Amino acid sequence: GRFHNSSVTIADIIEFAPALNNNPFFRENSGEVVRIKGIIKGAVNSLDARDLVIDIADGVHLEGRFNTRNLAVKDEQFVHMNLKSLKTDMQTIRKLIPGFNPPENFYRLGRINFSGKFDGFFVDFVADGKLRSNIGTAEMFMNLKLREGREKAEYSGDLYLNDFDLGKWSGNSDFGKVTLNAHVKEGVGLTLNAVNAKVNGVIDSLEFKNYLYKKVALNGHLEKDLFDGELEVHDPNVDLTFAGTVNFASELPVFNFRADLGHLAPNNLNLSQKDLRFHGKVDLNLKGNNLSNIVGEANIADLLVVKNHRDSLRVNNGFIRSAELPGGAKEFVVNSSLGDASVVGRFNIDNIPTLFLQFFETYHPRISEKLGIAAKNPLEADSSSFEYSIELKDLQHLTAFIDDRIDGFDETAIKGHYDGVEQEMFIEIDIPKWSYANATFSDLYLNMKLTEDEGNFSIGVFETELGNGQKLAPVRLIGYFLGDTVEMSLIATNFYKIMDDVSIDAVLTLDTDDAWHVQFLPGRVVILNQPWDIDENNFLRIGDGSVQTKNFVLTSGKQRIVLENVKNKGLQLQLNNYPIQELEFIRKIPRHKLKGIADLHLKAKNIFQLEGLAALLRIDSLNVNGDDYGTLRLDASAPNPKQSIIATLAILHPDMNLRVDGYYNPPNFDPNFKRKWVKPEKNYLDVNVSVENYPLHILEYFVEAISEVKGTVTAEDVHFTGPPNRMVMAGEAEVKGASFRLIPLQTVYSVPSATVALTETTIDGTGHYVYDSDKNRVYVEGGLTHDHLRHLGVDLKLTTENGRPFLAMNTTEKDNPVFYGTAYGTGYVTIKGDLKQPELLAVGRSMPRTKIVIPLSGSVAPNEVGFITFPKQDEEEEPELTDVLRGLNMTFDLELTPDANIELIFDKAYGDVIKGNGNGNIQVIMKREGTMEIYGDYTVSSGEYLFTLMNLGFNKAFTIEPGGTITWSGDPYNANIDIDAVYDGTNTSVYNFIQEYLQLASSDLESRARTATPVRLKM
Repeated sequence: GRFHNSSVTIADIIEFAPALNNNPFFRENSGEVVRIKGIIKGAVNSLDARDLVIDIADGVHLEGRFNTRNLAVKDEQFVHMNLKSLKTDMQTIRKLIPGFNPPENFYRLGRINFSGKFDGFFVDFVADGKLRSNIGTAEMFMNLKLREGREKAEYSGDLYLNDFDLGKWSGNSDFGKVTLNAHVKEGVGLTLNAVNAKVNGVIDSLEFKNYLYKKVALNGHLEKDLFDGELEVHDPNVDLTFAGTVNFASELPVFNFRADLGHLAPNNLNLSQKDLRFHGKVDLNLKGNNLSNIVGEANIADLLVVKNHRDSLRVNNGFIRSAELPGGAKEFVVNSSLGDASVVGRFNIDNIPTLFLQFFETYHPRISEKLGIAAKNPLEADSSSFEYSIELKDLQHLTAFIDDRIDGFDETAIKGHYDGVEQEMFIEIDIPKWSYANATFSDLYLNMKLTEDEGNFSIGVFETELGNGQKLAPVRLIGYFLGDTVEMSLIATNFYKIMDDVSIDAVLTLDTDDAWHVQFLPGRVVILNQPWDIDENNFLRIGDGSVQTKNFVLTSGKQRIVLENVKNKGLQLQLNNYPIQELEFIRKIPRHKLKGIADLHLKAKNIFQLEGLAALLRIDSLNVNGDDYGTLRLDASAPNPKQSIIATLAILHPDMNLRVDGYYNPPNFDPNFKRKWVKPEKNYLDVNVSVENYPLHILEYFVEAISEVKGTVTAEDVHFTGPPNRMVMAGEAEVKGASFRLIPLQTVYSVPSATVALTETTIDGTGHYVYDSDKNRVYVEGGLTHDHLRHLGVDLKLTTENGRPFLAMNTTEKDNPVFYGTAYGTGYVTIKGDLKQPELLAVGRSMPRTKIVIPLSGSVAPNEVGFITFPKQDEEEEPELTDVLRGLNMTFDLELTPDANIELIFDKAYGDVIKGNGNGNIQVIMKREGTMEIYGDYTVSSGEYLFTLMNLGFNKAFTIEPGGTITWSGDPYNANIDIDAVYDGTNTSVYNFIQEYLQLASSDLESRARTATPVRLKM
């Protein structure tokens, strides 16, 4: 019949079909009302419905048509549906369909809306349609058979998921939404544990660990712990082609596949926090789940690993084989372009570290316990016996992948053997070079052989290079084990000139209370470049919270080294009467020669808690480069390494004093325990510096271009604050009686008095005057520059007074053979740039008393007469400009006036020279490399030229006519000279010039030709 918005209770329906009472849904909802619209025909047990709309309680809404058969017969209910919409949820479906018990994750679908066709029995049906749910959309054409339960359910067909929340479905928060199109066949099992199917499809998008993968192609056999097939993914951060099997279902996992990894960036995929990139190919045929039971082979080719877009590691080829040998032995082999390794014998490779630790723990139990050496999982009676070797090749900075501060280990060789039956082990290590931070170690080695509780060892390094370029010579430690007693010798040759030719013998034992007991055997030791004697019956004893010493005294003449305990908790070390000039690092300080007798006292009140730290250094008669500075005393202390270091430095002399007071907070400073007046910042320095009448002569130690420095400086409480590498300076310094010679110009300047401002960027002398030797003066602007006491430079301008001369140069040929003389001028000078390589620019106009000499050629000895000379092949070239020019570039832009006397020397040896006056603009460039260039023009207004004929007694003074020019284009010796010189005051006849024309002339004409005539000679 046709129903028009009719209602009927489920209980009434059951009355007509009592068998429905067996259905949980009908039984549990018997009181609910069913609203029906549409056409329904047939018996209750076999209904045929069209244009139907049904609402059953709150659980089911159905629109469409259907016909049924045997609804009341268990396992024979057949339904054909063509639905516009079926809205329900899994709880309702489970009740409607007898025996239907889907996996837990099906309930996470929430409310579902199915449109499409449904044909078949409740336990064997085909669903063709679209399913919308709370966690995504699925389109399917699937056959599902449930007769054997969900574990053995069979299914096949096509499945399309769109924005399906796989994370909620699987309960794994690493997953997000997925969109895929797949064909499934021979599928068995609806639970994750029972799934078994052949899948061929494309994952259009998959979110995993907050990264969206796209276009993943999959074709293979999929089970819970097995995948056999092919997989391809081409993504900006992963490009992978996989073919083969990964099987975790068997007792031992099986890996039999090939993979071509175009690129992989795990950090971009949120799989790793390290910035790594992988490329390469892998071919595996292995079985096993750890190194101990793995059998098979693995090949790696063209592997490239890049770290931080900078460090790269390339493995051109790699081969791994693990195999069982006849007789129960095994072999584990690794061959690659990075190195080779092998272990052969009876072994469990996972247990090898434990075997080594357990061996040492067994035969040296007290030392092991003291050092914390213990096997985590002790092994039973051991019969392992194997040999091993590792030979590394070019590691391509592989260690940087572990720690950026580590490098090296190329060509390292390790070999040894272990015998659990004979209780013997041996190891030999040879490391050509490795480095950590700024220290490099060359030719390291370790040899150790242990047989039960006896053994010997040798450890050494041929050379150690520190970050400052200092090299430490060979050091070797050899020793002998007997149970928990170790006899050892430290041997060093020429060790940094501090421990020279050392040979110290000692015995290390553990007392009954487990305290370390070290006794140094009597002998002669060379330390600090001197031989020392050690007292007999000495010892150093360190236990739990207690330290003791006895007779720990070394003597060398008047010098002593003493180590004593402080109340059984601390230690103090004293070094007395040592000459500091014997220390290698003191001797190597450039341009400084230090001398003095030092006493050093180091103290820690508690070495276990590192508390009560103090240091005292006293140097009597401190002498620097021959200058006496008096007595130096440095006091420093800190409660512990995490608190402020309080220090005072004083250098006292009857004529001058220096004092430094302040504190330093180390990088690990703990502000919770600071003093009230300490700023709570890490790596922070705060000091006050005061000097009284300190000699400015000290500047000669640092500035090469000055000499004969005189005068003093006095300053009170110059304040330095901030990190050591960015300190801020504030204060003033008073300079008195200062004078110095500027070596490149050989001029002496003085500053009678000045107050200099000290700031975080400058040492400023603006507003003061500098005087030359004639008491002329220039005005000072600027001074020294720095960046928080780093990158010392200069930015200085000196300006003359209007119309007043200033001595700018006073050099001789010895100082500069190419350009020298005395120069007075008016103008300005700037000095700028790095303090070690400044740039000097002088711009000025010549003034009276100026005399400049410019040679126009190299010198020639007077006896070397000839127009052509051939230099000898072994003849050395003439040296370049004097070394005083090095470090300083000088440029002179000069306006030459007639006030300046200029000498141009053609040949000094023969006196061939032009002397004159004139006008011109020239630029003289003196480079720190020792070269010189001259540019510009000079016009002669008056002067003379002394002409000599190569020392043949012919010397004539020519007068230079005004208007001649001399031009330089760089080379001082290649000037272009265009001048006219005349010689007056000589008479000669013309007869010799016209003799051939006078053969027929009259005697009177010939007589007139022979008459002397005044001549004006021009050249």
